[in-house]
Amino acid sequence: MSSQRWAFLLILGVLLLVSVQTVFGLFREVNLAGAFLQYSYETLGPKTWFSGEFQQAADRKTTSDFGFRSYMVRSFNQVNYSVFGTINPQVREGREGMLFEAAYERAVCGNDRLSDEWLETKTDSLARLDSLLQARGKKLYVLIAPNKWRYHSDRAPWSCKPSASTNYTSLLRQLHSREVATIDCIELFETWKATTPHPLHAPSGTHWSIYGAWRVADRLNDRLKQDGFSMPVLQLDSLELVDESRNTDKDLFDLLNVLQKAPRTPLAYPHVSTLEDSQTKSVVIGDSYYWTFFYLDLHDQLWAEDSPFLYYDQYRAPGSGERVEIEPGQREQWLKEADVVIVMVNEPAIPRLGYGFLEGAIQFLEQQPI
Repeated sequence: MSSQRWAFLLILGVLLLVSVQTVFGLFREVNLAGAFLQYSYETLGPKTWFSGEFQQAADRKTTSDFGFRSYMVRSFNQVNYSVFGTINPQVREGREGMLFEAAYERAVCGNDRLSDEWLETKTDSLARLDSLLQARGKKLYVLIAPNKWRYHSDRAPWSCKPSASTNYTSLLRQLHSREVATIDCIELFETWKATTPHPLHAPSGTHWSIYGAWRVADRLNDRLKQDGFSMPVLQLDSLELVDESRNTDKDLFDLLNVLQKAPRTPLAYPHVSTLEDSQTKSVVIGDSYYWTFFYLDLHDQLWAEDSPFLYYDQYRAPGSGERVEIEPGQREQWLKEADVVIVMVNEPAIPRLGYGFLEGAIQFLEQQPI
């Protein structure tokens, strides 16, 4: 048999295997990391056929969802990464292989700078919400997440010059001037940096490390106790010391979508419990930083039952962390029952501070009798 015929049969066999995997999914595939558009087929009919809608939808579906696609993408990315040093444009590689998320660099360099007037308006809203809450015996806290570019500035692959005037510095100044309770993890991490026994940022992750999340939760718990809220005693039962990255400690490496596994690095994973149930109800509005509280089972231990986490103010995450659509009137009911409201924000997300929650909360409370 000629080499051309062998090549033809090989190609035919590969196409047949891909087709079988596409239809039947005989082999388990690991999904690619990141957000992807989900396509579906249009209903076949004269209108969709002659307009071309069916053909276009079918093309999008078959090119984005076929057998072994994730393996092929990872193989392609692995060659680009290993041979040419090319990676996902959302990720930057610094010294000693440390990974950084590109969006956070722009924030440190002031390239996403908002006007002082905009920030004043937003902090006025926070101060107004805090005033309405305090009149009802409640309290607002703003929690600013850390920024790995600032913490590991010596390892970061800078393409711009850090600025002294950023959204973060302006926001922090205005929060202090309005006496809004603020837990600044950028400053906290810098304070802990010289003495921390374990990484507060994992080399392959963009968020605080799981260990760093525990340190933040412990500080938050202490702050609320100082302010008179009935908080539990958080007990660190043990620290599991391993040389592998788990959960969000490797989220940036996962975004590379390559074949190799994340580099092994020493990390600490806390096991935490409480001595009694919490009596403080909360509403937490935040982003992916807070998911680490669910990994550590801290959400249910810090807060009283039925305390919601509003993910970008779009989903309610009950104790399981499951994302569920919020029903009409639920935000208002949670606000009435809450003892504290916590608004989390990371530096690149300052332009979306509150994620739409503040305005609705202020309007609701202004209409309610004290």
